Amino acid sequence: MRRLKEIFNLFEIAHSGKYDIESHGIGLTIVKQLVEENGGNIWVDSKLGKETKFQFAVPKK
Repeated sequence: MRRLKEIFNLFEIAHSGKYDIESHGIGLTIVKQLVEENGGNIWVDSKLGKETKFQFAVPKK
C-alpha cells in the first residue's frame, strides 16, 4: 500500500517484475498535475498480482 501513495511522485517507477518496461517516471506526475489544475482528483486501486486501475474525475465546466 505504501508504494501506491508514492506512485504519483516525480521519477517514481513501479516494477512488477512481469514486464520489462522502460520508463522515466514522469507520466503519472504530469497527469496528476493536469487533473488537479482542473479541479479534479486522481486515484489508484490495485489488486496485488491481478490489476491496477487509475481513475480520475474532473468537474464539468
